[in-house]
Amino acid sequence: MEVVSTDSYSYGIACVRCNYTMIAPNWSEYVTEHHVRNSWSCESCGHQFETLDDVRGSTSAKTVARFRRYLSHKRQRALQNSKPRNS
Repeated sequence: MEVVSTDSYSYGIACVRCNYTMIAPNWSEYVTEHHVRNSWSCESCGHQFETLDDVRGSTSAKTVARFRRYLSHKRQRALQNSKPRNS
């Protein structure tokens, strides 16, 4: 999987292979306080790639904190759903 560095994009991103516009990554994670790695998979051609975005200046601190809470909650739910349940 290749890593593509992006400056910014307002709505989605174009596939680096076929130029199909995607609006949401498969997953995202903070790699530093100010950098987010997004994993993309093109529905048109199947190409997979990652972007590394600098969120400083493009997003308010409040929005970043909200996104972190969302990701944390999503991970916790995934862990809870993966635990076997007693019948």
